[in-house]
Amino acid sequence: MSRERVLLVHDDPRDEPVSSFIVNDAAALRQAYELDTMTVQGHWARIAYLGVLLNPRAWRRVRRARCVVCWFGSCAPVVLMAWLLGRPVAVICGGADVVHVPEIGYGLDPRGFCRFLLFCLGYRLASRVLLFSRASMHDFLALPGMDASRCSVLYLGIDAGRFPLGVDKRPVVLTVGMISRSSLRRKGIDTMVAAARLAPELDFRIGGMVVSGAARDELLGRIPANVAFLGELTPAQLVDELGSAKVYAQLSYHEGFGMALVEAMACGCRPVVTDRGSIPEVAGDQGLVVPVADPAAAAAAFRSAIAEDDPGRPALIRQRVVDLFSASGRDQGIRAEVAGLIAGRRTEQPAGEDHCRVVCRDGVATVPESFEEERHRFPYAELLRREPRPVDVLEVGCGSGYGAHILAGAGHRVIAVDPSPEAVGYAASRYPGVDFRIGTGTALPFPDASFDVLASFQVIEHVAQEGDFLREACRVLRPGGRLYLTTPNRRLRLRPFQRPWNPYHVREHSASSLRRSVAAVFPAVEIAGIVASDDLMALERRRLQGRLSGWIGFLVAVASASLRARLRLPVSGQRRTTVDSRDFSLSAKVGGCLDLLALARR
Repeated sequence: MSRERVLLVHDDPRDEPVSSFIVNDAAALRQAYELDTMTVQGHWARIAYLGVLLNPRAWRRVRRARCVVCWFGSCAPVVLMAWLLGRPVAVICGGADVVHVPEIGYGLDPRGFCRFLLFCLGYRLASRVLLFSRASMHDFLALPGMDASRCSVLYLGIDAGRFPLGVDKRPVVLTVGMISRSSLRRKGIDTMVAAARLAPELDFRIGGMVVSGAARDELLGRIPANVAFLGELTPAQLVDELGSAKVYAQLSYHEGFGMALVEAMACGCRPVVTDRGSIPEVAGDQGLVVPVADPAAAAAAFRSAIAEDDPGRPALIRQRVVDLFSASGRDQGIRAEVAGLIAGRRTEQPAGEDHCRVVCRDGVATVPESFEEERHRFPYAELLRREPRPVDVLEVGCGSGYGAHILAGAGHRVIAVDPSPEAVGYAASRYPGVDFRIGTGTALPFPDASFDVLASFQVIEHVAQEGDFLREACRVLRPGGRLYLTTPNRRLRLRPFQRPWNPYHVREHSASSLRRSVAAVFPAVEIAGIVASDDLMALERRRLQGRLSGWIGFLVAVASASLRARLRLPVSGQRRTTVDSRDFSLSAKVGGCLDLLALARR
């Protein structure tokens, strides 16, 4: 039987990609699909790559594909083509295509209105947007008209076997990055050189491909005697340098992910990183974080890291990479996303941290970093509060499995089902202590009266046969069994009679309609509203205004952002970067709540 055709689009110079992270995704997709690769370069256009729209062969390649995967927001013209041809499309992004760092003139500058509009349009038309990190998701959601319902975090990955743990660490600070005029500052090489002057007793080494001879000469003219410039390293030389260095410096102004940092951590280097972009997230509790462009703080951190005498630290640093940033996890994730798009369904529930395949070593994030993460964790916490003693629990629509893991960790006996084989395989590999099975909510593979509790969070809005779904839930519950069910509140998100703008939602309920549906099957039903603190609710209402206003609201929001950037006005409505469980609660007032929680008893 012939395999489905997938088109991978990128902006490398030739159709066959050369960037390692794109090459890796291409190899993963070739294992399951007939893969076609296409570049958007080589098409005349002043704005991005709009010339591709005039290429009949490009249109034919998009039309022949069952699904399109675009690397970077610069592929927005192809997203438009896929949308017009009715092809599902995923955009992978998270660096200069979603963030603007005005201090160094880097990223997606709203002052360039046409390019800014084109990128935002591509993201809005995409079926899925896959971000490199949680930090990238924050940047993405700050763009006008963006929402979390179609995006998730899918970390890049490395083959840790290619970067073995160093066994002979020397007191050396290493950094590796391209040598160009812009990257000297953006990658923090200037800051490292300044820190080296403040710490003359330490040894520093700088490696990287020389893109600009003038930048190399400028660097060589400024480095003190305790800094060695290595130039471009071969793969074997890079592994040797990483294996012997005790400390790795990533003092960047911004990183969408930080692949070089991950490679260094795989070799056991202690990371010293800035507080910008994704790099504090990648380094986690194994890194030392310093302010950006602060040589004194960097020098102090280098001294501390070099002086540390903990023989077990390198292994812990490497283990973080193995747990979070494996190539196999990335490969499974990208294939699962494409399979979901081809099948016309979601492989994940939206936007919670582990829904986004961000999995901490113990399976539970200790420092929540976004509104959406805690929003989707709250129902599990509420279930645990109401079910303090161990019971038999079935989770329907488990996605990546983090919720089932939370419930099992509290002592409950958990079975979790999902219709996606890819999602179940991923969850089982991440959480081997939970019984994950393939199954649908409308035909559960269990005998009558098998469970005390059934949990299904943010799922029923995706189910076409809602009545069958609820009858199956009732059937597998024991007498007195409890149903816990959440779904978005349509009264907050939609106008009367407006269809869901989320393409994966069959319907969205108000409190009254949800009560009617559940009460048709369960004799006792209670509906409560999940609400957030006042400032978070205000942010969410503002975010949804663009959705309620449709395309006119989106265009106004993009134009407003561009104008404010040109006038150097402060950005309104900045979201908080830290949210915790105390920001969420249940309310009997359901009209303006975020999500509806149905509590039913058989």
